[in-house]
Amino acid sequence: MPDNKNGCLETIGLLVVIAVNVVLSAVLQGYILYCAWGWFVVPLGVSQIGIMHGFGLAMTAKIFTHGMGKLEEKTTLPNSTSSIADKVMEVFVTHISAQLMIWLILYLIHLWM
Repeated sequence: MPDNKNGCLETIGLLVVIAVNVVLSAVLQGYILYCAWGWFVVPLGVSQIGIMHGFGLAMTAKIFTHGMGKLEEKTTLPNSTSSIADKVMEVFVTHISAQLMIWLILYLIHLWM
């Protein structure tokens, strides 16, 4: 009986990590788009957008570009012996760090302009 309880707690923990990843990723993408819009589009004479507009535009772009497909492929590696929790955390760290790297590159380009 205790094994079933531990399995249930692990599943709930994984769902929480996945939910946090989705929310944090969406907010981060919205913020990145908001910053990039201010750096690259506003100087062309277009109005500044808010963070929520950036969030909406980022999510709309993700819908049309199938952005989550690469993450799904990463979690289904057949030869991996790591646990599901390790795979979820790897995807979480990889995805968030990739977004932060994109923001850093955009920021450096903005400084160079």
